[in-house]
Amino acid sequence: MLILQGVKVSLVDTDVEMIDVANAFGAKVYYGDGTQLHTLRASGAEEAELSFRGATSLLGDADGDVVVIDIGGGSTELVRGRGSVVSAGESLNVGAVRLTERHVRNDPPTPAELDAIRADVRAVLVGCAVPLTGAARYVTVAGTATTIAAMI
Repeated sequence: MLILQGVKVSLVDTDVEMIDVANAFGAKVYYGDGTQLHTLRASGAEEAELSFRGATSLLGDADGDVVVIDIGGGSTELVRGRGSVVSAGESLNVGAVRLTERHVRNDPPTPAELDAIRADVRAVLVGCAVPLTGAARYVTVAGTATTIAAMI
């Protein structure tokens, strides 16, 4: 959808099928471990840092750390920092589309399907390198957050 609108898209993934699909649509794709900050930077994904700075620029001086959350279709990016300095960042293999494709077979999803999604996300968060507790603020960005905000 973004590519059709002329938006340049770059992805980091280890899932060969996802890479093939993204390539077919014209995305710039990097093969690698998107959970490693050096991989993200090498792929041009300083976007995480820029997203963090953009998301926090209007917050003023927060008293403590801020966690920025970007839930995409294939992955979720988490970035933590203070002021304009990023202290941790990670890309997790759990996005809205990916989780739906893995677990949902019914419309609306059954309670068991929703439980499976929750379990998948919890399992990934257990090993997350970004500390998620104790931040002063949590900010969501991008399309999923905008869609949820429009629905409530």
